[in-house]
Amino acid sequence: MAKSIIFDSSNSGLRSLKCGLKRVAPDVSIEFYGQDLAKSNVIVLPCVDNFMSVTKKFEYVKNFIPIKNAEGVTLLGICPDQLLFESSKEDTNDGLTFFKDKIMRLYDTLNFSHMDGSTFNLVKSNLFNGINEEFSCTYFVCSSYPMIINECVMCTKTTYGITFTFSVVEKNMYDLQFQIETSNYIDLQILQNFAKIMLR
Repeated sequence: MAKSIIFDSSNSGLRSLKCGLKRVAPDVSIEFYGQDLAKSNVIVLPCVDNFMSVTKKFEYVKNFIPIKNAEGVTLLGICPDQLLFESSKEDTNDGLTFFKDKIMRLYDTLNFSHMDGSTFNLVKSNLFNGINEEFSCTYFVCSSYPMIINECVMCTKTTYGITFTFSVVEKNMYDLQFQIETSNYIDLQILQNFAKIMLR
């Protein structure tokens, strides 16, 4: 059974995320230290309320996570802002650069609350198996988006003012730029698909 560890980013939604993951992968814990992350098959990088506020905490494992990923540990980013990307327009701290792309700001004139229930178009990825994109919605309330250069890593796109990518996959790295809500059957299906991938 794969062991999943959620990096403790001090986000208020960590407990909810843990409960959601435990529905599909029972062995889940929230940890901070590198020696704890070393025991995992999956490292989950959760939503960051404010990247600058978690930078010092993240420095302890910033060099460790790429090493574990190269060894075969899977990374799952769930609305992690720039953690897996190169940089962000929203602050000056660098990300891990797993994806050599930047996080950009959406137009300031957009009303982000309307992103709740955003529909999407599926590009690829077995992470979205069994999901009918025509009738599917996810909880996307965000002021930024990844500007993806390499189309090969794109999974899903949505349109809100502009059309942009909001999930990417490359090898054993998965990044979802939207919140996972287990009350939403679409999000639960995504987690179930992810659990199946981990068992392969």
